Amino acid sequence: MYVCDGDSSGVLHFLGTSYGTQGWVNPMLAKRVDVRASSPTDRTTDPRVVVGRQFVRTNFAGPRYVNGAAISWWQVDLGEQHQLAITYYTLRHDGSQDFVRSWVLQGSHDLAVWVDLKRHSNDTTIKVPGQYASWPVIGPAAAVPYRAFRLLLTAPNASPNPAGRHNFCLSNLELYGFLHKGAANSGASGGATGGGGQADGSGASGAVGLIGSRNVFAGDSSSAEGESRTSAAFGANAAHMRRDEVPTVLPGGGEGSAHEVLTGAEALGASSA
Repeated sequence: MYVCDGDSSGVLHFLGTSYGTQGWVNPMLAKRVDVRASSPTDRTTDPRVVVGRQFVRTNFAGPRYVNGAAISWWQVDLGEQHQLAITYYTLRHDGSQDFVRSWVLQGSHDLAVWVDLKRHSNDTTIKVPGQYASWPVIGPAAAVPYRAFRLLLTAPNASPNPAGRHNFCLSNLELYGFLHKGAANSGASGGATGGGGQADGSGASGAVGLIGSRNVFAGDSSSAEGESRTSAAFGANAAHMRRDEVPTVLPGGGEGSAHEVLTGAEALGASSA
């Protein structure tokens, strides 16, 4: 359950401890989650650090262009064996002043069709570099378990530099809710156990519920040596970051509405037409 910003009670932390059975390791490096961005992995775009625990000064998803529109997003895939009915989520901004203002949190069962779960419009919560911010996720669409989640920028950020206004800057992300383990179509019907419960094939491997909200500036100015931003660390995952393989979607629609996405090949074809 959500306790406070930067806590150890979220689903991504839970997966990093293998359902609470071992010490934490980065869940992407342990191949328990897959994180991707709208731009290729490099020293300023490192998907691994998003599900890590250390603050990084520079980390952003840069734009790709579809039909002339700049599209920027971060995507976290929990895998076919997990579905999360999300109730809360926390972002930690990186060390820049490119503060996100308008974006949407989306969920997907198959990485092809995305549903809006929470839409932010001119949200000025994040005001300083390194700040944490958390929000509840409510409504009918949010009650459905999803395999993957995406943060999609829907308007330029508040950067003082026009060249950076289409970047989605993000140091860390945490998700909270009821985590189900099992096949995508059957996981939602299983029960939910406590956050440290051992997973089994019939129900949820863990659950984290909603307690409250708090937005604070952590004041952490530490450097990012522990989360080195090098593409070499990703090995085979780097191949998945190519422009022609990552799904994209145009922003639009209300909360709970589904979006058909363009595959990478279709998006490139549309943008070159």
